[in-house]
Amino acid sequence: MNKAFALAITGVLMATSAAAAIRLPAIISDHMVVQQQAPIPLWGWAAPNEPVTASMGGKVASAVADDGGVWHLALPPLDAGGPHELAVSGAADEVRVEDVLVGEVWLGSGQSNMQWPVSGAANAEQEIAAADHPGIRMFTVARNATAEPQDDVAGQWQVANPDSVGAFSAVGFYFSRQLHRRLQHPVGFIHSSWGGTPVQAWTRRSAFAKPLLAPLLADERALLDQVAQDRAVFDSRFQSFAADSNVSADELVGAWDVVAAIGPVEFEIPTMIAMDGDMPVARFDTFGGLVAAPVTIEGGEVGWSFAAANGGQTQVQAAYGSGRLSGTIAAPQFRATLAAIKRAENAPPRQLVGIGLPSRIGHLFAGMIEPVAAYGIKGVVWYQGEANANRGEAHLYPDMFATLIEDWRLAWGRPLPFYFVQLANFQQRETEPPLDSSWAEVRDAQRRTLALPNTAMAVAIDIGDADDIHPKNKQEVGRRLALAALARQYGQPVEYSGPLYREAHFAGAEVRIAFDHADGLRTVDGGPVVGFAIAGADRKFVWADARIEGKSIVVWSDAVANPQAVRYGWGVNPATNLTNRSGLPASPFRTDRW
Repeated sequence: MNKAFALAITGVLMATSAAAAIRLPAIISDHMVVQQQAPIPLWGWAAPNEPVTASMGGKVASAVADDGGVWHLALPPLDAGGPHELAVSGAADEVRVEDVLVGEVWLGSGQSNMQWPVSGAANAEQEIAAADHPGIRMFTVARNATAEPQDDVAGQWQVANPDSVGAFSAVGFYFSRQLHRRLQHPVGFIHSSWGGTPVQAWTRRSAFAKPLLAPLLADERALLDQVAQDRAVFDSRFQSFAADSNVSADELVGAWDVVAAIGPVEFEIPTMIAMDGDMPVARFDTFGGLVAAPVTIEGGEVGWSFAAANGGQTQVQAAYGSGRLSGTIAAPQFRATLAAIKRAENAPPRQLVGIGLPSRIGHLFAGMIEPVAAYGIKGVVWYQGEANANRGEAHLYPDMFATLIEDWRLAWGRPLPFYFVQLANFQQRETEPPLDSSWAEVRDAQRRTLALPNTAMAVAIDIGDADDIHPKNKQEVGRRLALAALARQYGQPVEYSGPLYREAHFAGAEVRIAFDHADGLRTVDGGPVVGFAIAGADRKFVWADARIEGKSIVVWSDAVANPQAVRYGWGVNPATNLTNRSGLPASPFRTDRW
């Protein structure tokens, strides 16, 4: 055998060996927790048609990779315990996963209130210092918004200790801690959330084929088509940007199309610059409301600053060139790039971003749920709804939320327990009962979703913050979700829900409201019942009197002789005090569909 031929053969053997290497997804890795007393699904990649064997805790299972090199198998069930070592071997390769526990596994998802970390929640310093829980592990899925379903995620399992727990989802950690304490089993929590995202982004696009939701897909496509046209013009013009050495205030005055980007996430900030005396002023909307900021000019550099919604100052610095601005936005918690083009006089705003990737239908399911949908879990906890609490989408939330639950159950192939948090109270309290409220409408949609089997709801109407969309008391949110799991999945004798509206009986001037979960119906402060409103046929709601009679509430108002509708806790931040013996608050509700 000559040397060249020997080297060629060696190269082929090395390539074959590399191609045959066993690879596991990120979620099947050191410190993971697998679901007890259920088949343990495993999957990964090998050479096409390669036999694969897995073993752990005395259990063994085998499979053969398909023509694409993908294999799936399931180990027989194991009882809670560990640690174990998982071994996965192929024809000539083996991968070992260390420190595997068997216990209870839950997946938590939603938007920023699920994402909110322990370090930013109440009593963070004490909670982090005391977090020595080797039996609690969390896997945090890295953000990924994409149109195409992915086969893997980025992330790693972490053991709950003072060095790691500060970055854990606070709701996820406190939920897991309650289960761990009560069940005395390991608990694994898969955390996959993204702040500010709507329910439709977490649902597969195929689920939106139903008649009520199909128009949302059509609207999204039409908007994105328009965005593509407008953005092509914008990008073409901006490519020719060249900074000028000087700029005058007159050159800045007018309407500007502005695109800001934080990594792959883009958003529009249409801006108007006008003269206020001798000073140019930039006016635009931010998450904190309308801003008017004086503009400074130094040669060809333009800048302005304004107070950030969460404190501190946000600085905008940009170079000017022929009706264009290029620069940065530096805020206390992020840094963004900025590109802007001055709009022609009387021209309408361009659609430059439309719907960001994290908000597009199906994109978060494809990137952050699909890759872990084969993992064995006990159930799901969910905290989301704020992003849909707007006039355009709140009325669709009942169908969109139910569609998500049904779609996830289809993805896992079984009727997963699905427990969720009702939106907390937020913003300024209304002085009069509102007829319309998007936040209240989403809360009521969440309550009505309880008609789906194997669901439960943690009411948070009493633990919100008028000034902060991210209330800090995540311990109580986690506890209330855990009560649902303990009662519904683990058979523990605990009350898991506050009073829930069942039916209303209208008789003359009074309305009798019957509740479920109403043992020991009372007010949390011992005072009269507050939070009820009543209306006649004119649909004008007034505050109502109410009294407790057993498991019912009798409601009336001297101002409404013939009531047609009753509401409780209806508004963005309503005053409420109805609870049951367990101290769990009553859910807001309405008897009407006005």
